[in-house]
Amino acid sequence: MEKIKVLIVSGKLTIEHTYRETNERIRTLLESTGRFDVKITEAFGGVRKCPGTDPKVLVTVFDDVKFYDVPWWPPAHHPVHIPDGDKNKLPGVNTDIPLAWKNTYGKGRVFGCSIGHGIDTFRRFDYVGLFVRGCEWAATGSVTLDKPDRSGDNRLKPWPYY
Repeated sequence: MEKIKVLIVSGKLTIEHTYRETNERIRTLLESTGRFDVKITEAFGGVRKCPGTDPKVLVTVFDDVKFYDVPWWPPAHHPVHIPDGDKNKLPGVNTDIPLAWKNTYGKGRVFGCSIGHGIDTFRRFDYVGLFVRGCEWAATGSVTLDKPDRSGDNRLKPWPYY
């Protein structure tokens, strides 16, 4: 079977994101399945929203204002404007926030996932399955990869589990 070519478009977002380490983790994860050939770029431009796209949300989380009632929020290194000092007025708060979604872009398919900011996420079994299968769907339109088998002696396989 021919390998699927994957391009990771990346770059520094904020100081707490270790994007280069994360990119290498993504490359290792995808290539370990034997299904993908991964390239990474930090210099990419010319992308625009494709008219008529209709994303389908796959996973959400409820962004409860109570999550922000902790002494360390907002973090000092990432100032946040709180409208009228009322956290209930923050954009998106007290709503369902998409975490994983699929979309079309012209004739192409897109799998998006906002989970995975930290390296620890890539050690989580369910995330590994979601991520590699989402990438395969975006590239081919179908999913043939199973989640990693962690039964029997397979439970001893180190990350990335494939």
